[in-house]
Amino acid sequence: MVGLVGLNPQVPAGTVQVITSYDKAVAAFGSGGPEGMAELIRLALKNGASAVAAVAVAGAEGYEEGFARLAGLEDIALALCDSTDITVQKKLRDSVAEASGLRRERLCVAAGAKDETVEELIARAKELNHERVVLAAPGAVDGEGGSISGLLLAAALAGAIAGENDPAIPLGGAELSGLSGLSARLEDKDIDRLILGGVTPVESLGGVVSVVRGVTTRTTSGGAPDPAWRDLSAIRVVDDVIPGLRAALRASVHGNLWIMFPMVGSLEDIRRAKGYLEQAKAQLEERGLPYSPAVKVGIMVEIPSIALVADLAAKEVDFASIGTNDLTQMTFGFSRDDAGKFLASYYDRKIYESDPFSRLDQVGVGRLVKMACELGRQTRPDIHLGVCGEVGGDPSSVEFFHKVGLTYVSCSPYRVPIARLAAAQAAIKAGK
Repeated sequence: MVGLVGLNPQVPAGTVQVITSYDKAVAAFGSGGPEGMAELIRLALKNGASAVAAVAVAGAEGYEEGFARLAGLEDIALALCDSTDITVQKKLRDSVAEASGLRRERLCVAAGAKDETVEELIARAKELNHERVVLAAPGAVDGEGGSISGLLLAAALAGAIAGENDPAIPLGGAELSGLSGLSARLEDKDIDRLILGGVTPVESLGGVVSVVRGVTTRTTSGGAPDPAWRDLSAIRVVDDVIPGLRAALRASVHGNLWIMFPMVGSLEDIRRAKGYLEQAKAQLEERGLPYSPAVKVGIMVEIPSIALVADLAAKEVDFASIGTNDLTQMTFGFSRDDAGKFLASYYDRKIYESDPFSRLDQVGVGRLVKMACELGRQTRPDIHLGVCGEVGGDPSSVEFFHKVGLTYVSCSPYRVPIARLAAAQAAIKAGK
């Protein structure tokens, strides 16, 4: 849901109204002109918002109270206002940051004033400078083609972000519907400058308005350049992950908790994931909520690059699981989903003897597995190492895993009896 605070004398100030259609918006707030509350609601809904929680204020002094009303709501994903005044936008930013710190994570979208230049937009982004603030550019046009501020663009963008359920999908390329057009055409050099300056550029090509790249206004930390939060997807992924981590940590007081991060490809991936876990811990501590200090952290070894630096990765984690499904497809360079269409011809030509997703390729993928185990135990002899994947139910693969030192198997339920039997046979062969 999108939250909106706007000037409107038609309704009592400070009342939250949840609007789900343009007709209801007009009935509640009146048409209000090309940048009125009803029009902003229309664009948010048209571009993906499930609903808009709208708060009317009587004057500029009422924005802060309106933002506080939105901050108390649980289901707000994006917030915006109908003002381009930088002081008001800073209050919106601070409200969103405060709500997010109280486990009501959200972002806000701001707009530039009418006919703002690239330099002025970058200066605005610099003043806002926060990973939870998106500044849209350029301005929009009204129904007559006249130039207006970027408020309509901001509302459409807020709806598009709220309507995208997968936070990892980049915003670039997203089409924005319901706009009459843009007030300016951005040149390539202007687009580059805006992105580096923390502004999300939008373009219109062939009558289609779309986002070039979604970025946040956070460009510096302590006065020094900081690109860590440039891409909008970064903070959206964090907001998607941290609530789940908090819930898992709270459950840890009832038993042992092992948290495993999938699809890590570098040491920085691991460190950043652990940083999210520390954020979740800090939030629980701030609220006086208990969690077990004995939580173990692990990773899935699914990307070859992490298998090759397993000795360094082992210093960062307590356990690891070899994800053979993804490790196999990334090593061979073909998709598991598509492999069934062509692997038969490989079998006929004796290129492969069997399905590498059901029986481990011990020569290639197996070498990576063996290497990861040996490297990991060089730096951390007590690390827990196991395997996850369909090959965990294949007897010859389980025997191989036993030989290289893996100690547990995770696979489909119907394969578990085979895996247990194969593990026992492997142990007997090894005299253990």
